[in-house]
Amino acid sequence: MGGLIITEGIFEYPGMGKFFLTAYSNGDFPELMPWMVVIIFSVVLFNLLADIGEDVVVILSTHIVEDVRELCSRMAIVNKGRVLVESSPDAAVAELNGKIWKKTLGAGENAEGYPNLVSSHLIGGLTQIRVYGEEVPGDGFEPVEPGLEDVYFLKLKQAVVN
Repeated sequence: MGGLIITEGIFEYPGMGKFFLTAYSNGDFPELMPWMVVIIFSVVLFNLLADIGEDVVVILSTHIVEDVRELCSRMAIVNKGRVLVESSPDAAVAELNGKIWKKTLGAGENAEGYPNLVSSHLIGGLTQIRVYGEEVPGDGFEPVEPGLEDVYFLKLKQAVVN
C-alpha cells in the first residue's frame, strides 16, 4: 500500500491507496471494512495456494533455467534444505551427455509408463518425453543434447527415490 500512496500522491492519481489513507484519516471505518475483508481474504487465499503448491515444481519459463548456464559460473540445486547438485552449469550438463533420450508419443500413449522419465512436454498436441538411460531405452527414442532443465528434473526425481 505504501508504494500506491506515494505514486498516487506524486502524480495526483485517484486510487485505492489514496482512498484507504483518506478513509482512515477521516475515521470512516465502515467504508474501509468491506475492502479490508477482501484484502484479508486474498492474503489467506494466496497463502493457502502457496501451501498447496509447496511440493509442486513449477517452472514458469524454462529459458530462465537455461539462462543460469550463461549467467552463473556455479550453481546448486537444493531440495527441502538438501543440496542435490553443486557444480558449474556446464559440468552438470556434461554428466548427462549421451544419456538423455527423447520420443514423441502417439495419441493415447501415457508418459508415466516409461522408467527413468525426466520430463514430458506437449508440443503441437503430441507429448514429447525425455528419459535418462545409459543406452537407448527402446524403439522410437533418439539421443538429444541435455540441458539444465534435464539436470534439474532428474536430480529432483532421484532425490524422491532416495
